[in-house]
Amino acid sequence: MHILIDIKKEQDLLLLVALLDRLKIKYERLPVSWEIPAQESSNSSGKRSDKYRGKLSKSTGESLQQYITNSRKEWERNT
Repeated sequence: MHILIDIKKEQDLLLLVALLDRLKIKYERLPVSWEIPAQESSNSSGKRSDKYRGKLSKSTGESLQQYITNSRKEWERNT
């Protein structure tokens, strides 16, 4: 299994390396020039629905939307 972790702060890297060593987990540092594929950030312009479009089937999305609507109605009744 491979896990890729992008760490921005040196102190976090040092803590992680110490933990991995203590747990005897093999790790490999990638060169600084190695680029991690760009991911959409939550601050990017555009609607959140565009970001997740096509991730769920239409029927699953509709079921989820109905569940959310019912949960909100129940919440409003109880508050």
